[in-house]
Amino acid sequence: MFTSQLSIIEQREIGKDTESFGKALSYLKHEDVDIVALSALDSEEAVISALELARGNALVFVAIEASSVVGAIERMGHFVKADSRQYLNTLLAETLLGAISLKLIPKIGGGVVPAYETLFTNEPVKGALEKGDLASVENIMITGGAEGMMTYDRTLIDLVKNHLITPENAEAYADDPKTLVRLLGSRMHK
Repeated sequence: MFTSQLSIIEQREIGKDTESFGKALSYLKHEDVDIVALSALDSEEAVISALELARGNALVFVAIEASSVVGAIERMGHFVKADSRQYLNTLLAETLLGAISLKLIPKIGGGVVPAYETLFTNEPVKGALEKGDLASVENIMITGGAEGMMTYDRTLIDLVKNHLITPENAEAYADDPKTLVRLLGSRMHK
């Protein structure tokens, strides 16, 4: 639990203060909140309420267990019934500012180093989200390096080039191992 020193912080605990994330988020729609941090989304009500809060100008951070940025977006969709899917797509297109996904990779010499994926929302991303076209979102990330977007495989290549991870670990954690091996070329057999 966070101890407030200079801010007004209110926390809700599921089971103690409220029945569910969805109920707590519904309550927040009627409050003047600036920032909401959620450790999970576990229902359609929670997913939709979190995105509606973001549409209402609250900054909403959500931690979602998924293997990638696109996987996190897909996971949100798994909670939403088919008849609400277009509404979800519209909310995502209107409210998503960015997403980060992180994997910890064994580091040369011990410890771990983060490999990450980043998505920043631009007009093509908004259009793809509106259509529910997550394959296009992934392709935009691949080609969006100039806008700060990064895929796991690009991060893994950089980690190998900087001698932080082995080529073998890069291949083991890659989304597209064949392409990664081709791009690493001679580094794969050092």
